[in-house]
Amino acid sequence: MTTPPQGPWGPGQPGGQPGGQQGGQPGQGGWGQQQPPQGGGWGQRPPAQQPPQQPPAPPQQGQPPQQGWGQQPGQGQPGQSAPGGWGQQQQPPQQGGYQQQPWSQNKPGQQPGWQQQHAQQPWQPGGPGGKGPGGGGFGKDKMPLFIGGGVVGVVLIGLLVFLGVKALGGDDKKEADPPAPTTSTQPTDAPTTPGGDETTAPTNGELGNATGQAKTATEKLQAAGFGCSDLFNGPQGAHRGCFKYDGAKSAEVIFQFQSDGTIIGVKIRSEDNDNVNNAAVTFDAALQAIGNDTFGGSEVAKVQQAVKTGQKRTKVGSTWGEFELTNYGDDLQMSGGKSGSDSFEMPRKQFQITEAQLNAALKAKKYTCTSLCKKTVGKYGSQLIDGYGSSNGGLSSFDIRVSGDPNDVKAAMPGAIADGFGILKGPDVEALKSYVTSHSDGKSYAGYVSGWRVEITGDTSDSDYGSRTVSIRYESFYV
Repeated sequence: MTTPPQGPWGPGQPGGQPGGQQGGQPGQGGWGQQQPPQGGGWGQRPPAQQPPQQPPAPPQQGQPPQQGWGQQPGQGQPGQSAPGGWGQQQQPPQQGGYQQQPWSQNKPGQQPGWQQQHAQQPWQPGGPGGKGPGGGGFGKDKMPLFIGGGVVGVVLIGLLVFLGVKALGGDDKKEADPPAPTTSTQPTDAPTTPGGDETTAPTNGELGNATGQAKTATEKLQAAGFGCSDLFNGPQGAHRGCFKYDGAKSAEVIFQFQSDGTIIGVKIRSEDNDNVNNAAVTFDAALQAIGNDTFGGSEVAKVQQAVKTGQKRTKVGSTWGEFELTNYGDDLQMSGGKSGSDSFEMPRKQFQITEAQLNAALKAKKYTCTSLCKKTVGKYGSQLIDGYGSSNGGLSSFDIRVSGDPNDVKAAMPGAIADGFGILKGPDVEALKSYVTSHSDGKSYAGYVSGWRVEITGDTSDSDYGSRTVSIRYESFYV
């Protein structure tokens, strides 16, 4: 087992080994006893004016001899007696300069650790107030000089030890690698695959460029009463949604296309809670508008046949790609991707406010917050504001709903919008608020605004009860 290194104090000194005879020497270490002249330790400085290879000049009578790096105090040379201190001549220097002794090669009588030994046999004065066997100690008049010199010596020796260890062992810390390019982990307004530029997300439901299949499908859907907008539209491609909302009836065709207009992913949905037949008719019209030029007429016929069978869930193969079809009568959906093509990554969106912060702000506006935050509207109505987000992130969906007497709903809706958008935080809030307020005529709308999906729906079919809802959420697209 490797012996741990001793501290800078030699044997017999505070923090070191007890003084004693080592290596057969009679000299005793410790405070109040003078160490043998061979026993210079970490507290002495090497000769300042003589090279390590040259023997030092003998000390002057009455002066302490120069001291160098040597053995620890109390460690004598085997076979030598301890010379005296003051006024005695030093032993002839040994050959060699500074020598390093590793941990694994300790000699008998030596302290373990890295030790540097000077050729000269240094002189060790006695401790304060005591005399060693080789001579007397310092007087009181020399005590301040001894203490000051000792402090300076300890500082210098510590610096030399640090530099020596650093030179022998190298730097403790590896030089840091150059910093990697900074990448943002926050949600962006456009996916990295199509371009990753926030400018690719239209701010108010506009359409970007489109050619080929995408352009043809868009024009046919618009002619059928759909309103279209782009979630993003960049150099590599786009994500487009065409929506047709009318009260309880709604239909949408969402597709992605490459820069040359080639459609690579499609979702079609039609819902009519009042009339099952109308849901199927609207679905078939949307299927033909995008499918005849994209999939081919024969592939469209395969989907139409699958719808007629009435199966709730089925897969339909085609030369364009495989489709998944669900049919619940009043709600029909179909999705599919082009073989050999991958759909674009969707942007993750969130507001800069959490659920807890939203609820706290609504309570300050006199909302009662339990599972939802609400206020009473009129005699029996209410207005609700709600948001959902991850446990440690901002809101990814936001809803405002007012219901009750139709007149009360119409009167309360502007205040609910002001309350909700007054609390939301984020770069898209102003564009979203502008879209919602400009579509507050009581009709239903849907579209993409600044990378968000926005739905504005209302029900005024009953003269005694009505509702109005604004729903904002990030879009998902799986085909």
